[in-house]
Amino acid sequence: LPVDDRSESFSILIFLRTISRCSGSCLEFWPTYSSTNGAARNNANKILTDNNLRTAEKIVEDYIANEADPKKMDRPTLLQVLNVCNVGDGIVGYVDTESKAELVSEYLALPEVRCCFPAEVLFMWGRKPDKSFNNMYMLYAIYDADADGEAPLDGSVVKDARANYSQHGANAEVSITMNDEGSRKWADLTEVNIGNNIAMVINGRVYSAPRVNEKIECGLSTITSDFDMEEAQILANILKSGDMPMPMS
Repeated sequence: LPVDDRSESFSILIFLRTISRCSGSCLEFWPTYSSTNGAARNNANKILTDNNLRTAEKIVEDYIANEADPKKMDRPTLLQVLNVCNVGDGIVGYVDTESKAELVSEYLALPEVRCCFPAEVLFMWGRKPDKSFNNMYMLYAIYDADADGEAPLDGSVVKDARANYSQHGANAEVSITMNDEGSRKWADLTEVNIGNNIAMVINGRVYSAPRVNEKIECGLSTITSDFDMEEAQILANILKSGDMPMPMS
């Protein structure tokens, strides 16, 4: 959910509701589809091809036309809502509102539409509007190599998590230290994804998707997502201990 700027307390409330079901295991690390290697099996250009999109659009048109609720028959189609792009970092599209993101997700989840795209792709939205893209909601193409929905690495390997201020700005970030198992898996995952991006996903939302420049063998990673320090501290505590935030009324 986007963080509302009306007040600091309301922003924290929205953040808490976003992660209210979060525990250590809700953190997942996923490679994205590549936009840098045209020969790669996970090449992003294979996803939203003209043929795939035309087929998906026709399915969505039929889906809308057959709606039982007359109010839903006036809804826009997939390509009337989703702006398709390939800007890198695993991003394949964007919309300008949360409601449009939800509508696109509904369309992409239709079994017939899902069959238009490779079995190895998972579509996930960024956690909030991206300031570097005019506050658009960015759609990521996640590469699920085994097409089984199981992340190659998750938060169960987190040994420690700490909130810090970024070295390159005023925003906070969450630094993660992994156990021995996580360190080995993280080294393997980063080694095979050099030059590609790895998305750090919490509750199905992409918090950050840094590019891998080299194999990382020390079991360290950092989540950056335009946090303030209070948000970063809450998330660090949850990932470290698995504790839930207090219920919010």
